[in-house]
This record gives sequence, C-alpha cells and structure tokens, in this order.
Amino acid sequence: MTKPAGGGSYSEQTEPTNNLLNGKDWVRVRLTIKAPRDLSYVLIEDPFPAGCEVNERGDSSEVTDWGYWWSSVDIRDDKIAFFCRTFPKGEHTIEYNLHARTPGSYHVMPAISEPMYSPDVHAESSESQVTVK
Repeated sequence: MTKPAGGGSYSEQTEPTNNLLNGKDWVRVRLTIKAPRDLSYVLIEDPFPAGCEVNERGDSSEVTDWGYWWSSVDIRDDKIAFFCRTFPKGEHTIEYNLHARTPGSYHVMPAISEPMYSPDVHAESSESQVTVK
C-alpha cells in the first residue's frame, strides 16, 4: 500500500492481506527463494489467481532504477515466470505487483523454482486460496 509521506513523497507500507483482497486493490507479491548452492539457468514461476492481473514492473508512483537481477520475465494468462542465468547460493527476493480485478474465490497453484538443466533440484511453495471481494 502506498501512502503520502509529506513533502510530495510517498512510502510503501506492508500489511498482510490474509488472502482477502478488495476489487481494484494493488498487492505487492514477494517471493523469497533459497538456493542450496550456486545454480545456473533457473526458472521461477508464480501462478496467480484467475481474478487478478499482474504488472511486473510496478506502477508509475514507484521510484526505481530499473535494475533487476533476473535476465527475463514472461507474463502469461495464469502465471509470471522469471529466468535467471546465474543464481548464487543464498536467499533471493523477487517482487511484483498484482491487481485484484474480478470478485470470487480462487485456488492458487504453488510457485516453483528449478534449474532448467538440473532435474535433481526442485522447490515449490504450498497451494493457497484467495478471495477477491
């Protein structure tokens, strides 16, 4: 959520959604991925609820240097995918904006993270349910 901070600037404030969104809400999605070792050519896919649209670069009120550590982004009807040529050992975070659009209750499939050429490494989140009012 973005709120005026005075002097013509704005600040983002994080509030839990408890998987309940109001129509037309903008939600910041944060994915945290922990790599067990240095990896190459990693695919990170995050499905989103059918009643929502994604905007991976944020909105015009955000101030950013447009410097991202992933190589490419692919937005589909049902998910967003990030591609990373190099993925060092440790914890990494990806954020993107999701726009709640259509009221309803939606099932959300797990996010996945896996090196495209190392089938022995695979990680996924849990499934969830999201309601848009």
